[in-house]
Amino acid sequence: MTIKVNEAVRVSGTGAQGIAAQSASGTGSGNKGGGVILEVSADIEASGSEGRAILVQSAGKEAADNGQIQITIDEGATVSTGSDGAETIGILGGAGNVVTNHGTLVQANPNSYVVRTDGTGTTTLDNYGTVSGSLLVAGTGSLLSLDVNNKAGGRFASGENISLSENSTFVNDGLLSPAGFGSVGTSIFFLGQFQQTASGSTQIDIDFADNSSDEVKIVTESQVVSTPARSCPIRLAAVQDRAAAAPSALSRA
Repeated sequence: MTIKVNEAVRVSGTGAQGIAAQSASGTGSGNKGGGVILEVSADIEASGSEGRAILVQSAGKEAADNGQIQITIDEGATVSTGSDGAETIGILGGAGNVVTNHGTLVQANPNSYVVRTDGTGTTTLDNYGTVSGSLLVAGTGSLLSLDVNNKAGGRFASGENISLSENSTFVNDGLLSPAGFGSVGTSIFFLGQFQQTASGSTQIDIDFADNSSDEVKIVTESQVVSTPARSCPIRLAAVQDRAAAAPSALSRA
């Protein structure tokens, strides 16, 4: 199925979802879930408690029977969830899923999840616009992965937890800001590989009032690395009032 969002969608009730799309088969042998294509060229906002802007599922009888999920957010479109909402984009099932963002993808609480998958199908997030929030791959399995490519010109304001998997990679060709732009805090990346290219940079915010600064922690199965490598380009930005700018605590599991 293909869904095109050309007009703004705004919902506000508890658990309300802006767009919910599902292709699910029966339980018989060989039953397959179809592909789901979602093209977003207008704003989608879910402001209610536990609300989601987008929830998409493709499910066959077995994981191998799932279809591909493709979500594209066009330039000028904002997809957002309120500070006490669930994930901004939730992905269930699928296979070889791709999220391509040219607009703005944000969770109002930067330490809640902007993209969350159940880990059934592999997913790639390509960001050319702005992404703000944490990431989560739930579940277990050998195919469990969420690969993130912050492209040249892309802005990624990472939340407290970028919880991917040992099979996942994060490649920064754009601008990465741990704990968000203008906020001092720590972003912890749980993944298989982190790479910052020559064209990528990391913005480190500094609070001179209490001598604190942003920190990046990269956790793999074999090691923990704190703060970007010395060879990585780093931008410094002062934070005048940390109390007003600091991100709130993670509000949900």
